[in-house]
Amino acid sequence: PLTLRGVYNQQRLKQTDVETILQHFLSILTAVASATDRDLLSLQQLIPESQVPLLSPLPVLEAPKKMHKTYTALEMSLLAIWQEVLGQACLSVDDNFFTLGGHSLLATQVVARIRQHLQVELPLRVFFEAPTISQLARHIEGLTSDTECVKPALRTVAHTGPLQLSFAQHRLWFAQQLAPESSSYNSPVFVRIHGELNYEVLQRSLNEILRRHEALRTIYREVNGQPVQIVLPATPQALPTLDLRRFALEMREQKALDAALQEGKKLFQLDQSPLIRTVLLQLDDEEHVLLTTVHHIAFDAWSAGIFLRELLTLYEAYRQKQPSPLPELPAQYADFALWQRNWLQGKELLRQIGYWQQQLRGARALEMPTDRPRPAVSTFAGTSQPFAFSYAVSQRLQQLSQQEGVTLFMTLLTAFMILLYRSTDQEDIVLGTDIANRTLSETELMIGFFVNLLVLRANLSGKPTFQNALKRVREMVLGAYAHQDVPFEKLVEALHLERSFNQIPLVRGLFVMQNIPLPYDQLASITLSPFHGKLVTSKFDFVIFLFETEQGLQGSVNYSTELFDAETIKTLMQRFEVLLQSIVAQPQAQIEALEFRTQQEQDHKSAEIQISDTNKRKKLKVVKREEFVLEK
Repeated sequence: PLTLRGVYNQQRLKQTDVETILQHFLSILTAVASATDRDLLSLQQLIPESQVPLLSPLPVLEAPKKMHKTYTALEMSLLAIWQEVLGQACLSVDDNFFTLGGHSLLATQVVARIRQHLQVELPLRVFFEAPTISQLARHIEGLTSDTECVKPALRTVAHTGPLQLSFAQHRLWFAQQLAPESSSYNSPVFVRIHGELNYEVLQRSLNEILRRHEALRTIYREVNGQPVQIVLPATPQALPTLDLRRFALEMREQKALDAALQEGKKLFQLDQSPLIRTVLLQLDDEEHVLLTTVHHIAFDAWSAGIFLRELLTLYEAYRQKQPSPLPELPAQYADFALWQRNWLQGKELLRQIGYWQQQLRGARALEMPTDRPRPAVSTFAGTSQPFAFSYAVSQRLQQLSQQEGVTLFMTLLTAFMILLYRSTDQEDIVLGTDIANRTLSETELMIGFFVNLLVLRANLSGKPTFQNALKRVREMVLGAYAHQDVPFEKLVEALHLERSFNQIPLVRGLFVMQNIPLPYDQLASITLSPFHGKLVTSKFDFVIFLFETEQGLQGSVNYSTELFDAETIKTLMQRFEVLLQSIVAQPQAQIEALEFRTQQEQDHKSAEIQISDTNKRKKLKVVKREEFVLEK
């Protein structure tokens, strides 16, 4: 089949205009295919003049903002860091970080560079209190000697023998020992490849990634009762292929989905290398699907972005018979594991755990109404369901977030916690979120398992307004960010939480904002797009994934099919959108007054009230009639 993709200038064309152009293009191609002798005028008449999109005028390029003579050396250093992280050249010291598109993940990268270049440790909270360079510079200049200690630098070590695991690796290794037949820790990266593909170049690119990132060729064994990691030499791997062109055209997509499902369920053996599998499916001459599956102990969502960016960069270089343009990594994952073990101990560990002990004292797991009782032994069976919010609501949420001095994640999290409160009558809500946990600049280009589970607890008692609830959540999230280094498994130990094979302690639901960039728009001779295989596992009761698109907020819910029906999850997300609409319309309203019921539920409630009122009037008439008889 013919696939059309348009690259366009957003300042001159709207997305709807581009879709119209592509539709017109297809109608012309269809007409030419049916009658190749058609003249240009008749083809032109296929497009009504009223439907021809108008180009907006070329934007007037702003002159670079003038450097004020009083810019200090510190401001200039911060300016360079912001330009690198935000990818914007023309910045001023008075620009607001969040208005420029900054968020917590980018702020973490700025913090890492400030630490590296200025030897200053800043909590993320500072970016909300001092969101401009001039304010941030004044804050740094006012720091005293008793300010938070700077994290030590990451050092490399020899990787010739058994090495310690990171805390996260240790947790995952332990979990896999408890469930050796479970594929719930498989991390799929499935992409569709468009364009003329060179198999040998793709295979060479994949092997170079395997060479660059030791985490992908590390095995795990037990020595004296403790797990260790052993880095193996880089050995070129074959790229298996499956040609689906032997099937009828209409069957190939389903065959690809079936193959993806099977690949995602295959088990890894942690003591055998490699912990990455790749299979190439060919659907047509210029359409392939690359199925990459990695064990979570070596991979996370950020790693997926690195993997795909490097794959495209290497492919393009090798296709042109050029050497790899990628610089060697400054360190490897095993170096980070040792750094973490050496730093996060003693006073530093006690300080951070002390915060969590206070924050989570008396916390209880969320009790969501389920369609079925929780099974005694879980199979982790699950599936996913996509959703999308309207562009208008998405834009108003962004505007509201900027007005309230919070990130979009904080606004959405507050709203979802309110929905859970209204649905369960629990005022004390506990959720979790995935945090990248790459607080060192050296880890930004490293494939490995860094992500940490961050516990988010908010109390919505006292009938606050949405704006007041948002302030509570903002303070809670900033506190959690400031103590994100503590691995979740350390919290479980410190809080003496009961461990269970069936479920993760305390946290039953996750709320995740995915703002890690993926290179689907990276220019190359081939292009990538997501290939959505079906998820068949769920480690939590539910996980809400959200991400921003040009069309508005979109996402998916990964949920346990042992607990929930598809209709229940669909209703939950419909209620969430209704609540969001109510919030942007009246953010000053008390959370009790915010509407969250769907239109169908509201109509049903109105009908119940109407029936109740009718019955009351009938009873009243009977009473009056009896009174009249008695009087006579």
